[in-house]
Amino acid sequence: MVPGGHVEENENTAEAAVREAREETGLSGLRLLPAPGPRLPEGFPLRSVPQPWWITELTRCPPDNHLDQPHGHIDHIWLMGCQEPAPAAPGEHPLEWFTAEQIAALQEIPPDTQVLAAMVFAELDEHTGLAGIVTATA
Repeated sequence: MVPGGHVEENENTAEAAVREAREETGLSGLRLLPAPGPRLPEGFPLRSVPQPWWITELTRCPPDNHLDQPHGHIDHIWLMGCQEPAPAAPGEHPLEWFTAEQIAALQEIPPDTQVLAAMVFAELDEHTGLAGIVTATA
């Protein structure tokens, strides 16, 4: 399962993604990888919020711990790099690293995650020196 959660008061979606990934995996030193796309012009006077790599819509989510009825989600998905693959602290969920081949072979990994993982592995090749790439939603 990809780490993720909801945005808390006084944080933006990018900050929420980093916090959720850190809490759920125990990884430290996570940094957002810049998404491809247009950048704000030099001298733009407002604070910039990092762009997600993807924004997806889930229209039929079952009831969960936030809503007791079926609902929809708009997920903002970021990629993060980490220098150390071992968690610095216990995470809320078990952490496992997978190769591209393992992800393609595991039937319990949803098709949308498999498609995105193929692109993520191509991106990992461009960011040498990273122990791994973590995706997170907010």
